[in-house]
Amino acid sequence: MIAEIALTIVNLALVGLHLYSIKQEKQEKRKLINALIAKDAMELRDLELADASEPVKARKEKPDLVLESALPDEEFKKVINGEQIS
Repeated sequence: MIAEIALTIVNLALVGLHLYSIKQEKQEKRKLINALIAKDAMELRDLELADASEPVKARKEKPDLVLESALPDEEFKKVINGEQIS
């Protein structure tokens, strides 16, 4: 029983080490590609910062414009008179 637990821990450690080495290899490849693309040190720095930062997600906002045909008659009259509609 103890031997099985020890082997399980060793196997999990080996799998974790393998995954970590794959992650490091991908990171090194990305740095190499950035170094080959960059023309100078400043551009290399910019490329590495671009890789490290998360892309900005655009927020979907409700459009301010509403079709006139979509408004009921009462709200349309309020809009023409300059009143606020809810």
